[in-house]
Amino acid sequence: MENIDFSQLFEIFVRWQFLASGVAIYILVNAIKRSLLIAFPKLVKKPKFRGLILSNLNIMLGIIVGFIPDFLLPAGSSLSSSIIIGVLAGWFSTYIYSVLKKRTLDEKIQEISEKIKSEESVNE
Repeated sequence: MENIDFSQLFEIFVRWQFLASGVAIYILVNAIKRSLLIAFPKLVKKPKFRGLILSNLNIMLGIIVGFIPDFLLPAGSSLSSSIIIGVLAGWFSTYIYSVLKKRTLDEKIQEISEKIKSEESVNE
């Protein structure tokens, strides 16, 4: 069994499998959240459900990805190492979500402010 040391961590985080897992988890979580919102709107609005299930869904999917043998880590790595990297892929997908949400929000704010400026210039 080959153990992973800290010098190899950077290599792991830039492997296409790790990045693809983070993006796939992001897409899956958004699809699951939207499906649940449509199917069970009252359940999704409950604070316990949002706090326990929806906020940890990325990490749960990351753990599932960690169980795929030899996907996130090189062949011969331990299962616990793979699961930890899977959890990190889940957290990475959360980061992707926050960046895209902020970027989308900034674009919407800029679009609205441009509309307001153009309406003000037409009214003058």
